[in-house]
Amino acid sequence: MLRKEEKKAYQKRYMKKRRSNKGLTETDKMLDLTAVLLDPNVRPIPPIMDWLTDPVKRCKLELITASLKRHRVTDDVRFGCYGPTFTMVGDLLDITTN
Repeated sequence: MLRKEEKKAYQKRYMKKRRSNKGLTETDKMLDLTAVLLDPNVRPIPPIMDWLTDPVKRCKLELITASLKRHRVTDDVRFGCYGPTFTMVGDLLDITTN
């Protein structure tokens, strides 16, 4: 049992030393991530933008939207959990057509 505890202590010291050599500790990384997430000036790009700009994903999105329009459920289905409804997605597809 003592060897296991010694090994764990050695591993902790080793990892702490490696982190200190890089100049960042785990808490520093978490603070940087928290600062980015809480910064009001930084806004993540919504996933719908990725789907509208990528040609392969855009084609799939057009097929999904067409199918939902045929079934008349575009107001009931959303893109993602809190994303736009597929009525809005269809409008975005029409607006951004090349």
